[in-house]
Amino acid sequence: MLAMTKDAPRRRSLPRRDRIARDGSRFRVVTFSNPGGTESFRVVGWTRARVRVRENFPEVGPAKLRQLELEAEYHSSRPVEVPRITNLTHAHLRAAEAAFAMLGADTDPDEMIRGIGFWIEHGRHKVGPDDAPRLDDAQTAFEKWLKNDSELREKTQTGLRHALRQLIRARGNVKLGDLTSDTIHAHLDARPISKIAKDNERRALSRFFSWCIERPRQWARVNPCATVRTRRKNQGGQPPAILTVEQCEKLMAEAVRGGGAMVPWFALQLFGCLRPNEAARVTWSQLNLTDREIRLEGGQTKTGRARVLPINDTLAAWLQAFPETSGFSRRQFTRIVTAAGIEWVQDVLRHTGISHLVRLRDSFAEAAQIAGNSEVMIRRHYLGRVTKEETARFFAVRPPAGGQAVIPFPKA
Repeated sequence: MLAMTKDAPRRRSLPRRDRIARDGSRFRVVTFSNPGGTESFRVVGWTRARVRVRENFPEVGPAKLRQLELEAEYHSSRPVEVPRITNLTHAHLRAAEAAFAMLGADTDPDEMIRGIGFWIEHGRHKVGPDDAPRLDDAQTAFEKWLKNDSELREKTQTGLRHALRQLIRARGNVKLGDLTSDTIHAHLDARPISKIAKDNERRALSRFFSWCIERPRQWARVNPCATVRTRRKNQGGQPPAILTVEQCEKLMAEAVRGGGAMVPWFALQLFGCLRPNEAARVTWSQLNLTDREIRLEGGQTKTGRARVLPINDTLAAWLQAFPETSGFSRRQFTRIVTAAGIEWVQDVLRHTGISHLVRLRDSFAEAAQIAGNSEVMIRRHYLGRVTKEETARFFAVRPPAGGQAVIPFPKA
């Protein structure tokens, strides 16, 4: 080994900020293990101003480019512009250069950002093709698409048509570009409906404007509903309404007294925990009374996922007593609920059934699977809503012996 001369300082004796690599570079690329177990590439070194650099990159290519930038800056005798790493494409860079050329070479970059923000808020929505239709013509084309080309459910199509017609009734046959987020917000705010209904209309209108933006139409550039928000949930955190066992008995008795045609629809929600639309979509071929289960297909559920749920003894008794009589009639529904003296709330039968199901099964996971909900929602809304004694009485509600023949309501 060669001995070092007295005048040659040891390499390790220099401060870290003054050390250089064997190839003369001031910055290095090293591998770095992140706390999560992944590996990144770190650029390390010291700038001429004695500022330490430690920058991580997911890939080695950008890290080496950053190393070259820092080396160029360090060795420059005066500040110079060096190549920069960017995610912009060539077209984006040319557009940025053109924008600064229009504003002037000495323009503050923040000024352009503020100008773009103003443009997005106040002008962008008005820019569209010259042949973009007005609202009436767009509505006609949209409803034609709903009927002939969309795969949406009939109830969904009805909701979309209703929301769009309400907007036209309130705002008239205006240009699509004249409908701003402020316009939509004012329209929904003036609607004499619940907050949940307002949010449903906002979603429906948003779907319409998204359709207008899509190819090949491109009648608009922005969706005015994108920044409109409505509160869906009540701020008081009230639990969902449920019926007492006495109200359940009276409701089912009135359904039987009314002819029995709607008994399965009520029973599937109350004792099977189905949603109203799910109960209306169930066919008798899906009710496997031999194996005591119901299979709901993805197109029948709210979540779009198929699920199989058991048929308990109480639900089986009602389905067997009134076979193949399911169907929904608004007139019969109104008469049954009125006769039972119940103040109807959306999903009240399902909420009642889930509350008793949680008490009966004593398992959030099983109740969530049957109801098609998450365990978090089951625990949050249905825990401890009823007693064991009430649950025993609830599942003891049975149809009259031998059922009853279906007798339709007399015409008013």
